[in-house]
Amino acid sequence: LGYEPEQLAGKHFSVIMHPDDAALVNRSKALSGYRDKSVSAKDIPRFFDERRADKRKTLGLEVRLLQNKTNASDNEYVYVEVNASGLYIKNIGREDAVFLGTIGIMRDITERKRAEAAIQQMAFYDSVTGLPNRTLFHDRISMALAHAQRVTGMMAVLFLDLDKFKLVNDSLGHAVGDQLLKTVADRLANCTRKGDTVARMGGDEFTLLLPVIKHKNDAEEVADKILEKISHPFVIDGNELMVTTSIGIALYPADGNDIDALLKNADIAMYNAKDTGGNNYKHYTKMLSVKVSRRVVMENELRQAIERKEFFIYYQPRININTGRIVGVEALLRWQHHELGLVFPSEFIPVAEGAGMIVPISEWMLSTVCVQGKTWQSAGLPAVRLAMKLPSHVFQWRCFMETINRVLQETGITPSLLELEITETAMMRNVEVTASRLSMVNALGVKIAIDDFGIGYSSLSCLSSYPIHALKIGKAFVHGITVNPHVESIVKAIIAMAKNLKMSVIAEGVETREQLAFLKEHQCEE
Repeated sequence: LGYEPEQLAGKHFSVIMHPDDAALVNRSKALSGYRDKSVSAKDIPRFFDERRADKRKTLGLEVRLLQNKTNASDNEYVYVEVNASGLYIKNIGREDAVFLGTIGIMRDITERKRAEAAIQQMAFYDSVTGLPNRTLFHDRISMALAHAQRVTGMMAVLFLDLDKFKLVNDSLGHAVGDQLLKTVADRLANCTRKGDTVARMGGDEFTLLLPVIKHKNDAEEVADKILEKISHPFVIDGNELMVTTSIGIALYPADGNDIDALLKNADIAMYNAKDTGGNNYKHYTKMLSVKVSRRVVMENELRQAIERKEFFIYYQPRININTGRIVGVEALLRWQHHELGLVFPSEFIPVAEGAGMIVPISEWMLSTVCVQGKTWQSAGLPAVRLAMKLPSHVFQWRCFMETINRVLQETGITPSLLELEITETAMMRNVEVTASRLSMVNALGVKIAIDDFGIGYSSLSCLSSYPIHALKIGKAFVHGITVNPHVESIVKAIIAMAKNLKMSVIAEGVETREQLAFLKEHQCEE
């Protein structure tokens, strides 16, 4: 311990013992009948080995001893294992025995205790964030349930999933992703009260346990606070990242009476929050279970859909307004599920993104569209532009350019006939990566269009700096033509702006002669 003999000689042992452990020793002595005073001779058989009447049975404990502060290394205390015995002597002819002191040995077990602590940390805490893991969270919720059943009567479980987290991992790497998770964990911890538990379940999923609430509004207040904290920009390794979260709330006892039911229903509510755009929270309702069961079926079946050849593509003609000729086609992905029937992209694309299947599906679609274009050319048909919408996940994918190059080489399609459509939102996400990818796509000769222009959000300066070839007016605007003067003004402004920037303009969803006449009058091309 680093002491000189004269520093300790004659002092009571407790002066170098951790106060908590000193109390433990006293309790152990009391429980064993060990006294620091004379004992009755009739009790001697309880305290003494029959063969050696001068020593009681050994008391084993683990305690912390204070090091000499001038010599202390990493820790103020060291752990020791103590095996000690009380030392007595009988009073001849008397009914008592005299306590002389304690004799024993001790062993330094500091390294063992550190190893045990490390094992405990690995077993019950997440290695990336330091938060409780799934195992410890289950233990905490089990205790909270027992307490709620006896005392409080109400508690809440929140299930969180970061929106578009996979995009960060795929575009910036796992090191940045892990650092983002740590920062998110810190913000979540700052949103909770004493006694609440924040845990990481794995990936980008977190859970919160609110063991004591009086009303569902209590859970909503915590959810609101989380949404506000997470929405602030994250700066990781020089990258400014905007991340949001979707939160599902399940209440005891209304939404479940056990751990599995509460977690499952909070998870279901979280997916509902994600499906409605993310960055919000939803309470569990029984109606959600039906919707989520369909989602689970789709998620499981998506992995076999390509192998089963259940995906197919419709080709929507693109018409030149002045000549009436077909000048291109837009590829529209559909899924003919063997049980669910025809499933549209608006339903299965979000599921594919969440399940990590959007990249292989997009690869299949890109290859299929290019093969079809080459087949039409080989059949002697006029060359037409092939347009396909690119999910934002794919556009940020690190192997994106490698995949496009490979498909162009394998199919032999002329690059200028391929047009990739991206949304304004995708274009504005991670601007530096987007600008680099767009430049590389443009260098290949592949065309780029902004889909549903005006529906999302964008920086107009990007239109002049990015290699954009076309703007697509969404059908929501087109349907407002001849109905809403404000919409007409917006459409005219989009067409004029595109013309000034030397871009083509394509109108989607044209369904009436009046809409067509308006677009032709204002020189929309397709």
